[in-house]
Amino acid sequence: MTPSIYLQENLDKTKLIARYNVETIDEELLPVMIALDSVDDVGAVYALVDLPDGDLPNAIRKILMAEEPDSYIFVVECWITEFGEAADAVGGQVTALPPDDRREVVQIMGVEKGNPKTIHYVADIKRNANGSRSLGDWEKCETGWGPELSGNAGPFITVDW
Repeated sequence: MTPSIYLQENLDKTKLIARYNVETIDEELLPVMIALDSVDDVGAVYALVDLPDGDLPNAIRKILMAEEPDSYIFVVECWITEFGEAADAVGGQVTALPPDDRREVVQIMGVEKGNPKTIHYVADIKRNANGSRSLGDWEKCETGWGPELSGNAGPFITVDW
């Protein structure tokens, strides 16, 4: 099942806002979940901060169960790696890997209720000589999500609520 045009339009708006936040406001993005209630409305925006370690997936599930949105967008600034075994060796702490083995990024994920095909965007954060930050081009990934797939975003993806 292909994600809806409505979800894609909201992902495009979210990418613009994330770029503005990183490049103009120059502050770290807080982990945010945007609940989309219907084709006309953003239901609510949740800042997912000050949670106990490992509780982010549970917080997302609780919001989804309480609000029952049609879809949601998850936005996070984080470090990712293509060296999964090396990350596993340091307890999943990607920041503990050598700088050449990790990327600082903004991730935006769009999920529709009951649709296992998610839309996932990643843009590298670049640190400029003057200390400011900028975002690279957005890379788009459309994936099915299931137990056979793994990655940084894995624990945050919930398609059934």
